[in-house]
Amino acid sequence: HLGLSEDGPIDDLIAILENKGIFVYVCDIKNSKFFGMNGFVNNRPYIIVNKNMSPERTRSTIAHELAHLLFKWPENMDKKDEEKIATSIAGAFLFPKIDAIRELGLRRNKVTNDMAMVCREYGISMFLLAKRAQISKIISTDAERNFYITASSLGWKTDEPIRITSEEPTLFEQLVFRAVCEGDISIQRGAELLKVPYEFVLLNCKFGEVD
Repeated sequence: HLGLSEDGPIDDLIAILENKGIFVYVCDIKNSKFFGMNGFVNNRPYIIVNKNMSPERTRSTIAHELAHLLFKWPENMDKKDEEKIATSIAGAFLFPKIDAIRELGLRRNKVTNDMAMVCREYGISMFLLAKRAQISKIISTDAERNFYITASSLGWKTDEPIRITSEEPTLFEQLVFRAVCEGDISIQRGAELLKVPYEFVLLNCKFGEVD
C-alpha cells in the first residue's frame, strides 16, 4: 500500500502517509492515557496522535494506528488482542527482523548503550528495540527483562531520552491554504481551522496583499 522498501529505516513517517492521502493530526490532548486513534471521514483515512509524547513514541503510535487502518480485523476479535497484534505489527514495520539482525548482530548478551545509535537511525525507542531484539531471538527473554528493570529504574518508562526530532504534518495546512487561495473559505476561517493568527494565514496565502 505504501510502496516502501522491505527493509531499512523509514524516514519522516508522517510525510510518507500524507503523500498517500492519509491525514495525520498531532493534537495537544491533556490526557496522558490517550495516545492515538484512527478512522475515516468521507472515506478519507486519518490518524490522530497526542502531541504530548516523545517523537519516538509518536512514530510507534502512528504505526500502531496505521495497522488498524490497513488490516481487516475480525468483528468478534477481543479488543485487547487486536491492540496487542497492532502493536506487534507496528514494531515489525518500524524495525523489521532483517534490519534488527543486520544492525545488532545474530546474538547479543544484553541491551547496551551502543544500540541507542540504532534507535536514532530507525526513529524508535530503546524499549521497542529491546522487544524487537527479543522477538528476533537476538537477546534472551532474561536480557529483555533485565533491560526493562534497569530502564524503569532510570525513569525511562515515562521519560526515555529523546534521540530524534519531531515530525510535523503539513497536509491539512496545505489544504486550508489552498482553500483560502481559491476563495473557498475566508482567511479568518482558515485561521480558525488551523488555530493560528489571521496574519499567519495572510502571509502564506496572499503574498503581501492587504485583505
